[in-house]
Amino acid sequence: MARLSAFVVGSLTPPVVDAGSVSLWAGFLTKVHDDAQMRESHKRTYYNFRNRLEALIAAVLNEAGQPRTAQELRHLAIACNAVIDGLWMEGGVLPSAFAPDELSEIGIRSVGALLGIDLTKAGQQT
Repeated sequence: MARLSAFVVGSLTPPVVDAGSVSLWAGFLTKVHDDAQMRESHKRTYYNFRNRLEALIAAVLNEAGQPRTAQELRHLAIACNAVIDGLWMEGGVLPSAFAPDELSEIGIRSVGALLGIDLTKAGQQT
């Protein structure tokens, strides 16, 4: 749980959450549709992130005695990634709209809710 919480917190705090990073990412996405090399780069980095997240989710659920099928883990990783991505974008675009640590706290609570696991105690230790 601590590793998953740290992963979420690390994804939702500076220097990862940064206006420049979001702008760079948005510009990169415009190239993804037109350039095969950019598309391959995006695919590779997306799967790398999602696979790491999926492995952490599997470990947490197994530890809690709630193992899931490969398809269920994939769906949970996609959903959790979407939550993290959305918070990352909002935090990068409107950093003054959020209190310190607010994004990471929302991220931990949201990922935990998707998994049916209370990650807040583990998140307080990160």
